[in-house]
Amino acid sequence: MLITFILIAIIVGVISLDQLSKLLVVHFMELDQEIEIIPSFFRLKYITNSGMSFSLFDGEGQRWVFMVISPI
Repeated sequence: MLITFILIAIIVGVISLDQLSKLLVVHFMELDQEIEIIPSFFRLKYITNSGMSFSLFDGEGQRWVFMVISPI
């Protein structure tokens, strides 16, 4: 029971940090802006992806394929 609670707390924490970081980037950064957090190791860049995972079905004309297949 305690393990389950700890795992749920970790999952909720990670998702919350993910959503908070996305909110901060959208609010404080310009599109295509890049910030170097740790020199030569970690950079944060604001980009968008209009497609799905890995730009799959990128563009409006191909989204209908996913919409038709997903309920099946």
